[in-house]
Amino acid sequence: MLRPLLWLPWLPWLVTGFDETQLLQRVASASSAARGCSSPLVKYAMPKAPKELRNLRWVHFPKAGWSFVTTLWQFACGQRDVLDLSQTTFNHSEWPKLPYKDEVELFWPDRIIMHRYPRGRYCNDEVFGHQNVQTLHSPVSLKEMDQRKWQVIAMFRKPSQRLLSAFYYNGMFAPGIGPRLAELHEKCDRPACFARFPGIAGCYARMLTNSTCAEQDEDSFDSGKARLPEALQVLHAMSFVGLSEKWDLSICLFHRMFGGKVNIGQLQDLHKGPAHEESYNESLLEGFEDEVDEAIYRAAVEKFQGLLREYVGDDAETACGEILNPPSETCSCAKVGRECGFDPGIGLDCGECPRARLRVLGLDPDETALECSAEGRCIIEEEEEGLFQW
Repeated sequence: MLRPLLWLPWLPWLVTGFDETQLLQRVASASSAARGCSSPLVKYAMPKAPKELRNLRWVHFPKAGWSFVTTLWQFACGQRDVLDLSQTTFNHSEWPKLPYKDEVELFWPDRIIMHRYPRGRYCNDEVFGHQNVQTLHSPVSLKEMDQRKWQVIAMFRKPSQRLLSAFYYNGMFAPGIGPRLAELHEKCDRPACFARFPGIAGCYARMLTNSTCAEQDEDSFDSGKARLPEALQVLHAMSFVGLSEKWDLSICLFHRMFGGKVNIGQLQDLHKGPAHEESYNESLLEGFEDEVDEAIYRAAVEKFQGLLREYVGDDAETACGEILNPPSETCSCAKVGRECGFDPGIGLDCGECPRARLRVLGLDPDETALECSAEGRCIIEEEEEGLFQW
């Protein structure tokens, strides 16, 4: 019988040899926080012997679960400190306009998390190995997996839903289409046209065989058919497969396999598109089916169901605990107006001041004095700018 695990706030520091005085202070803070608001940590039945996850490589398919970055960061970087992963957006419209590339680096949800909780200070480097952490849409291949000894993980989404989401996002999202994006915009003003446009279908097949989601070369485009056998091999070799349509259950499965504390921030959608819906109307595709990616998705569903049987079992409610029914009100740094540092009142680490944001003010991040005050404010040369709010 599975037994729910009660989180012991002192356990991670005993393992890592944390300073005893700090340990006692944080245990007291956690107890105090429990009286005022609930911890963002979510209880579930932790496995007795979790699998090892090292040299992790995430394949991030476009419009198939960017929010999974919170699970990666929680697993690798949130096991010692209690992080606030609930606030991953920042309204920067009132600040000077930046080039698109800089806005991506400073204000996209994954970067906000990484700047708040930098890898060098917070993370167990064995999880990521010696590689750079990939959160954008980088492909993999069977050869690379073998040579680099990657443990590859991915979230899959029903191809028709992924296509519809890509059509509605940011002027039709087709990374890899290159200069033909202008032609795509000129010719297509509805989802069915977008899905049938040469270069769009077969995203999963290409990204699992070391190519981009969309294909630039119209002449060689075959909707991914030639790549399907290798793509299926890569899928079967993956260490973890989750489904966007089964988000909370996928998060439960991940932690039932690999262990670690769960943060409520893992259960939210970080990157809703302008026309975000739980399920798009597939009739808008006018009968189109991405046959190759559908075959890959069916294999992903089969693998997911097999992993569920092995690691979660028949009683998901017991195994997953609060992951399937999370608390509605939890502590957060934003609620107490803290921008950085450890808050003893709520027992949360609010991270570092994201120094890279100084570029918005035209300041050199390496040359400008930036400090976290005792009150948890990011101070630039003794002045508050409001640039570091959650």
